[in-house]
Amino acid sequence: MNTRMLLALAIAGVLSAGCAQWLRGEGKVAMPDPRIKCEASHTVCHITVSVINCKVTVVPDEKHVAYRPGGVAMLWTIRDSPGVTFASRDGIDFKLRSNPDARTVFKAEERPLASSTFPMHNSTTLGKYPYTVNVVDHGKVCAPHDPGVINEM
Repeated sequence: MNTRMLLALAIAGVLSAGCAQWLRGEGKVAMPDPRIKCEASHTVCHITVSVINCKVTVVPDEKHVAYRPGGVAMLWTIRDSPGVTFASRDGIDFKLRSNPDARTVFKAEERPLASSTFPMHNSTTLGKYPYTVNVVDHGKVCAPHDPGVINEM
């Protein structure tokens, strides 16, 4: 074999070995989906809310958040739903009966009334935290939707 051929085979071997860690299942590349899991490297965890005919949908319905020293900012945003806002006081309302620690884990941040965004700080204390999304569609209060946040390692 000549030098070029050996070099090409060596490069191909290194590349395939380096990429092998990303291959899973049926040869598909598996990367963490930031819509479902917020990694520790993320400074803001985004959750999308959409409302059609007063029916609330949250993506993802169950957001996984990795532990991060000092916590992480959470931002719920209403998208593609003109005229829809979060309820002024309890747009995002963590269920204290399901997890009484939610009051200390999630702290609401300052936001304008009748807003399409709802920021909170998540201390990332381990646990499952169900919550309710409350929105108003053109002045009409919509039925609440109940997704959750799971803080994990």
